[in-house]
Amino acid sequence: DSKAIDTNCGGEYDECPTNTSENTFIFTRSLGIEVDGVRQHRNDTTSFIDGSVVYGSNEEQSNDLRSFEGGKLRLGLDGLLPIREGIKGMEFVAGDSRATVNPYLSSMHNLWVLEHNRIAEKLSLEEPNLNDEKLYQKARVKVMGLFNISPSTNFYQH
Repeated sequence: DSKAIDTNCGGEYDECPTNTSENTFIFTRSLGIEVDGVRQHRNDTTSFIDGSVVYGSNEEQSNDLRSFEGGKLRLGLDGLLPIREGIKGMEFVAGDSRATVNPYLSSMHNLWVLEHNRIAEKLSLEEPNLNDEKLYQKARVKVMGLFNISPSTNFYQH
């Protein structure tokens, strides 16, 4: 089912005479699945706030995102997320396929990858004896912790 969401009908309390493509966004609900007679949303990746948008949701995807040098994630020549040819043109290579959907998501994916690499670099200076895997895992744990701070302090408590 779909729902038209009013985006702008003039003043704050004005009513829209009709919903048109000029004053609404059409949001369509996912088809969902039925579990014990209750409609549920399908989630093909993970429902956890675990940083999978940065690291991927499986080992193959995770390995594709890693540089395997100094515990860091791969970056493109411009120092941002790598890009590749996708179904709809050029797209960012990230832990979540929606990284190229809009500029906000693209910037957030880039920030988290850059933060991971910053932390890995700092750890390598503090503990030069750590190998690539240990640096990657330690940086990942720290980023996953940071990833949880914003929603847990700014959303769930309200």
